[in-house]
Amino acid sequence: MEELFGGSGCRTAQRCDREFESRKITALCTPAYISRLNQVHWVYPYSKLRAANVLSTITALKLCTEHHAKSFSFVSTTATVEAEHYVTMADAIVQAGGRGLPESDDLEGSRTTLTTGYGQSKWVAEKLIMEAGKRGLCGWTVRPSYVVGDSKTAGK
Repeated sequence: MEELFGGSGCRTAQRCDREFESRKITALCTPAYISRLNQVHWVYPYSKLRAANVLSTITALKLCTEHHAKSFSFVSTTATVEAEHYVTMADAIVQAGGRGLPESDDLEGSRTTLTTGYGQSKWVAEKLIMEAGKRGLCGWTVRPSYVVGDSKTAGK
């Protein structure tokens, strides 16, 4: 699989549009896309993270429809399920012998209770991807809790 976007991700809607236009040729031969487009900031409101986390996801989804269908991998965050609803659900599932939250969950349990712009913007991106899946997109979402570099070799 080819990763189309570098670590900095798209920061503005205009840049996303330029990325989309410049990637059309790549879309002819790429079988899948991995999207790790985002800006992580625990204080910014949704409005400051919308372009980086929502609009860039729309651009990546558009790329998946260029020329031929492609698989889509989306790296999200557990911030989309940071809600009492999911704490209660996970506890009940584990107590019943299960292994945690079901992958089929529709995220509606955190629709109105997410308190960070980051969690809210990633929630919206995931909902867009779920809708694309209903319309035929083949793909998946991965929600690691934290992704960090090695404390000794990061930045070298």
